[in-house]
Amino acid sequence: MQIVENNLKVDINGLVPNDYNPKPDYNETEELKKEYEKIKDSIRIHGQVDPILVRQLEDVDKYEIVNGFHRWTAMKELDFKEVEVKNLGVISREQAIKMALSTEDTKIPLDIIEVAQLVKHLKEIGDDMMGLPYSLEEMEQKIELLGFDWDSLEPKEESDIEVKTLSIIVTTEQKEIITKAMSKVKEEGSHVKDGRALELICADYLSGIE
Repeated sequence: MQIVENNLKVDINGLVPNDYNPKPDYNETEELKKEYEKIKDSIRIHGQVDPILVRQLEDVDKYEIVNGFHRWTAMKELDFKEVEVKNLGVISREQAIKMALSTEDTKIPLDIIEVAQLVKHLKEIGDDMMGLPYSLEEMEQKIELLGFDWDSLEPKEESDIEVKTLSIIVTTEQKEIITKAMSKVKEEGSHVKDGRALELICADYLSGIE
């Protein structure tokens, strides 16, 4: 087993981007721009929390970013002069690519119900919500999710009905909430299909506003 140490504080201009970043350009869509602004706001409020993963370049006195390009970009825009890095040393480009993919794809996603409970707790005790990576609307949506009446959802027998395809565009956060809600409905009734689960969720919402 190996523990990677070698944390350093270096000039922010001593880092250079790589040419294999698996993440999309944050300027591609409005949604990606919003996610980038969340990163920037977090750094503005909390400072740099995680070191940027880099490798030592042999031919030049520079470090190539392996993981942390968006954090580095945000810190440059915030006029940081120095940045903390975790130096992997002189490794090949192929090793760096494998490290970049591994450090991104092995992250365990947050449980949206647990997140909602923590957000609700902070609000109830009157804590300053600044610094959270959510807008006020997103925080309210998370809290509302906890009030969903799952027991009111009674599955019904499937019948021969005309099938239609519904296509909607949602954010990643909205997709996670919908998927979580549908999974919860299907837990209540093991024979409930996706379409029926979504119908029950919508029906529950409509009954609450009538």
